[in-house]
Amino acid sequence: MSREFAVNRLAGLAALALMLAVTPACNKTDKPGQAEAVVLVTSITTVGLSVSAAVSTDATLVYTLNPRSDLATTFFHSVTLTSYSVTFSPPVVAPMSGAISTGYCDMGASCAVTLVLVPAGSKPGAGTTVIASIDVEGKDVNDNPVNFEAQVPMTFLP
Repeated sequence: MSREFAVNRLAGLAALALMLAVTPACNKTDKPGQAEAVVLVTSITTVGLSVSAAVSTDATLVYTLNPRSDLATTFFHSVTLTSYSVTFSPPVVAPMSGAISTGYCDMGASCAVTLVLVPAGSKPGAGTTVIASIDVEGKDVNDNPVNFEAQVPMTFLP
């Protein structure tokens, strides 16, 4: 009887270990590969459009994180923005990319991030109008990718 008890006990412990290993991965509000946060850009402001100023042209993106489902409102669905890239149309300004160091935002919150679009020495001539296409990437706490795009028309001033 004790041998049968030991085998049953070992099988029970193995089942318990398997259940504990798999259970945290099962989350009804987490679909692997898809963040549950939907980013909505609510406003964009630009500064440094003067070509005579020795400052970069920056854009501040104000955005909100909205849950994709009613269950996705926890800390695990908060987002950290990690990098961005900018291309211009017409391509009179060189493309730009960079890291984002202050991009954490809680689910349901309104947040802002400031990005350098054109470095100080790379501005085109006064009167040049371009559309900056900004691609932003990040991830949620569950390590699912988050990305969005915004477009900003800009006219450089004297």
